[in-house]
Amino acid sequence: MKLLLLLFTLPIALFPDSFFQYEVKRYDNVRDLAVRFKVQEDILVKDNKLENVPHLFVGQILKVPVTYKYSEPKLASLTRVMNNSTTNWSNPTFEIYKWDKVPTVLIFDTINYSLQSLFFKRLAFFIEKKDYIGNIYSLDELQGERGWNGHDYRAKDLARFFNKISDEGLDLTRGEDILLDILLKNRILSRSENRFIPLSGAIISCSRGSLYNHRKTILRHEAFHGLFFTSPEFREYTKGVWNSLSKDAKTIWILYLEFLNYETSDIELVYNEFMAYLLQISVDETYIYFNNVVFYRLYYEYPSKRVLINRFFSNNRTPYKESIEKFRAFTEKMLIE
Repeated sequence: MKLLLLLFTLPIALFPDSFFQYEVKRYDNVRDLAVRFKVQEDILVKDNKLENVPHLFVGQILKVPVTYKYSEPKLASLTRVMNNSTTNWSNPTFEIYKWDKVPTVLIFDTINYSLQSLFFKRLAFFIEKKDYIGNIYSLDELQGERGWNGHDYRAKDLARFFNKISDEGLDLTRGEDILLDILLKNRILSRSENRFIPLSGAIISCSRGSLYNHRKTILRHEAFHGLFFTSPEFREYTKGVWNSLSKDAKTIWILYLEFLNYETSDIELVYNEFMAYLLQISVDETYIYFNNVVFYRLYYEYPSKRVLINRFFSNNRTPYKESIEKFRAFTEKMLIE
């Protein structure tokens, strides 16, 4: 893994008497940038105001104070979530919305990936990550492990996570503490003595740590997971599309999820991700993604599977075309943007 280290000095207007040197660490396979003040011990935000957070590139601030005041989530389209200025947020470093198409889905938009990890990283490993599922790890133990760019969780999995933490007497991160309060206030979970009970709904998240178009892709991907979690009809439809695939088509997709470090023994997770990846970008972009990105990743990662990989992609110049058309027909019917 290559490490790119950039050192440079910038004048900062809100600290006119100082010049700060920034150290930016960027790993080839990680989009995040960690930014640390070298002069004044991680003083990043003046007066806890978002507009005073220095931004470099599209990167990550290493530490941002997590202040929290609950505000009732407003209905919002995905477009509004994408374009809403952070200066309009109810909290300095994150905002929550109710998706206007499916109001039982809460959308979290965070200022960067580091903050998003405080909310969701341990959840991701507990629910979806191969070799970690069902166990709670500290953020220190997960240091250096790749999380997700976006997140999606339904009520019953959220309840399992918080019950596991309670059973083991573990502490919540600051983000998880805020998340739990939001889940209870929005009736996604309820509390009965020391147990958390799933009610209905789901949560999804994205981060301002991504470039606009990448963030748009992430948000669409997560939104379709939100629809999957909250619509029994769509879950059954998705299962039916998956079951209609050939053996080779299923094997290739499962192989790709293994490459991405998903737990592929969870078949519902497998076809949930299948649907979301096919719907996250345009039809033409999806074909390019599979023929270029997916093909080469699998070809070089799994040399023992090259006969299968070559056979599938040779016989399917537009991979999963019929599945894409089926999913798009269903979501257009439900007016999903």
